[in-house]
Amino acid sequence: MKKVQNIISYLPFVVVLLLMASLPFPYGPFQRIVSYLIAIVYPLDYIINKRWEGWKWSSRKWIYVVFIAFFALVPISQLFDPIRTPLYSFTLEHYAPFLIIGLCGMFGMTDKIRLDYIAWAMLAVSCGIVLYLIGRVGFAIDGLYNWAVAFNTYRWGEVNSHMVVNLYFNLSLIMGAMILLESQYKWSVKAATGFLMVFPIFALSISEGRTGLLTFLVSTLILTIYYLFTRRRWWMMTIITFIIAGVGVMVGTSSQWKEKPVADNPRMSIWRVESQMIRERPITGYGICSAREELISRGLADEQFKDRYACEIEGDPQYRKNGVVTYEKMHPHNVFLESWAQFGIIGVLLFIACLILPFCMKLGELQLYLDLAVVAFSIQACFESLGTHLLPLCLCLPVLVFHYARESSASARRMPKGV
Repeated sequence: MKKVQNIISYLPFVVVLLLMASLPFPYGPFQRIVSYLIAIVYPLDYIINKRWEGWKWSSRKWIYVVFIAFFALVPISQLFDPIRTPLYSFTLEHYAPFLIIGLCGMFGMTDKIRLDYIAWAMLAVSCGIVLYLIGRVGFAIDGLYNWAVAFNTYRWGEVNSHMVVNLYFNLSLIMGAMILLESQYKWSVKAATGFLMVFPIFALSISEGRTGLLTFLVSTLILTIYYLFTRRRWWMMTIITFIIAGVGVMVGTSSQWKEKPVADNPRMSIWRVESQMIRERPITGYGICSAREELISRGLADEQFKDRYACEIEGDPQYRKNGVVTYEKMHPHNVFLESWAQFGIIGVLLFIACLILPFCMKLGELQLYLDLAVVAFSIQACFESLGTHLLPLCLCLPVLVFHYARESSASARRMPKGV
């Protein structure tokens, strides 16, 4: 019986591992199936291994209460929304991780969480994506700019948008840094981990998206400052300087960055229209469906919004259905503004709490890496909406795995004493 219990205790971790590996790809059947598996293996492990016997409340679990409360705003707001469109079902499904991870975190997880396995899985997926794209592009294209354009075009068409993939690259690099700096593995294992990290760094440096590279540089700066002033590891300055200088050279020689003035970014027009909406209903918000309809209505009446955003939508085949432009796919490109417009002041406050509480979980030496993961997600949240281009799983899963890895005996085998 103990052997069966031990095998079953690994199942929730296997599901989490599969979910972490699937994050850079479009949300589809695989992720849905894996998500459904949680509903099977989690209660199975919980019952067979009697997880309730060791359950106790701790301040770390407040984050899961907030996750659940944030999800609850979706069905509650619909009760007061005068219209209902397919956007409601879409939002309900894509916000579900806040509920699922919230419940799992609240009631407790298996003690078999292994952060090293998660790190290697994510780095392997990142490396595989980059190598695949290099193979698709080949080496016959002249000039770094043209080669990078082809690379990013294939990434968009065959993997996912730069917002999704670059966030995944950054999360994998944070996990890799944890292996390099905190684990007690041999140098050969750390060297192999460092080698895998080269590929996502390269992809971030030639990406057409500014946000991914900005996130990487901010995370690197935070990590450097922390280790310089708390651990006195001055040798890190050499490596960090080399990385930043290398990325700087690649960015400086790439004309694609010079062709994208920040002032011309359509997000500026979108945020202005969204802010006007919020000023009219700052307390109650509009509801999920009404907020989107209001954005479309106001946006199409705004000349700058129409020129910089709506016209781009109209010219893109993926936004057409039976020859008709599907404007409902336009979104605010900012989770803070989106939550405020949809749910009112309580919505934006709960979302901010989702980002702040992980910093207070007191996870020892693992806390820094959870902090970096939340910082990476927070930066993306300033430029994207929750859904297909900013998966809630990218916030919820790191919180869950870092929390329960702290209490996992399996993780303790590879981590320093006290972690």
